[in-house]
Amino acid sequence: MELLSDRKVIAISLNSENLTKEQLEEEKEKLEARFGLPVFDPLNECSSVAKEIEASTS
Repeated sequence: MELLSDRKVIAISLNSENLTKEQLEEEKEKLEARFGLPVFDPLNECSSVAKEIEASTS
């Protein structure tokens, strides 16, 4: 994404449709480890997203 924009990527949203809770957590962990960014499910975790992004950028 940073190649397409002059903006820094600060988080990754994950589409959780058709995933079990276990699959969702596994994918979140993989993506967080790979990219070093917070990963969230915007449909179910909106309240904690801002806190996670703030913590990761400070």
